Amino acid sequence: MIPREYVLITIKAPSEVQELLIGALDDLGCLGYEQTNTELCASILKRHWSEEKAELLRSFFKNLRAEGIISASDLSLMMAFSIATVFEEDWNSAWERSIEPIRVSPHIVVTPSWKRDQVSEYNKSILVTIDPKMAFGTGYHETTRLMLRLIEKHLKPGYVILDVGTGTGILAIAAVKLGASRALGVDVDESACENAREMAVLNGVENRFEIRCGPLEVVPERGFDMILVNITLNVIKGIIAQLALKLNPGGKLILSGFYKDDKQVVLDELTRLETCDDVRLYLVDELTEVENDGIDEWIALAIEKR
Repeated sequence: MIPREYVLITIKAPSEVQELLIGALDDLGCLGYEQTNTELCASILKRHWSEEKAELLRSFFKNLRAEGIISASDLSLMMAFSIATVFEEDWNSAWERSIEPIRVSPHIVVTPSWKRDQVSEYNKSILVTIDPKMAFGTGYHETTRLMLRLIEKHLKPGYVILDVGTGTGILAIAAVKLGASRALGVDVDESACENAREMAVLNGVENRFEIRCGPLEVVPERGFDMILVNITLNVIKGIIAQLALKLNPGGKLILSGFYKDDKQVVLDELTRLETCDDVRLYLVDELTEVENDGIDEWIALAIEKR
């Protein structure tokens, strides 16, 4: 198989405008993101990148400046965004050299497949094995760890799970191993869906974990006991009403992918749903974790439908 080739886009940008940038990059076809307090890195398949898209990105930056959202110095830094090309195999090789098994919650250990035989000390834990491809989730990001901890805390045996933006499928796989009866994962990216199917087989849950490729509309079903969403805040805002309809009364919506400073945005959206749509969703739990740079703080929320 010919390895996929990706373009990595690195933008110097303050954290408060990164959600806006992610929305624009989503529209351009970007697949995944890494954020710090001062920088945003996005990846896109090279065949989907073009100078036309680069120019659209520059125009978006200029519009942010024209609207007074960013300063002139911010614009200067953002206009100097860098582009690098990397092969999937190069990224995977570098990643494999640096990664180790990690305990992410009281009972869940995540390990790369090539180190699964080295985790005998975790033999009483639930082991989730990953072999991720470029740009999709692992247990090594703060938001994934927060999600896994809330899943472990709130999941009950027999739950039916929906995982939106499933990526590697790590969240759904962990839920099934914790006792969920079955899980359905959905992702708009075909490569992510392919990766999630491979991970389901690797973890022996392929008979209880279904993956569908496409937008949320490919999941017409309702009646889920827990819905998992670890994606950008703008996307969450756009689909939360649909998710609420799919959730059983008493069910839990577990959300992450945004900073603690954005918590109120989510709470305001819950209030709007109750006021406009008579849907009652209440915050029942939250966890936070400070980012590696020690500056920003990620958050995950557990929300109950009543």
